[in-house]
Amino acid sequence: MNSRARFRSGIFVLLLALSSIASACPTCTADAASADPHTQRGLRRGILVLLLPAVGVLAGIGVVAYKHRNG
Repeated sequence: MNSRARFRSGIFVLLLALSSIASACPTCTADAASADPHTQRGLRRGILVLLLPAVGVLAGIGVVAYKHRNG
């Protein structure tokens, strides 16, 4: 895969990520913003708890792919 194809793939992935962020529920956002600080802290911690394993798995896949690359 040449550098131009990698660049295009990266742009494609970023555009997909941006579209998923833009689809956040406005009602959920408003409810979370109007919640008390204790609830907001719990929501932030919950997001991190769900995010960290996914990032760990993706990082592991990246390390394996890097080690097994061709050339």
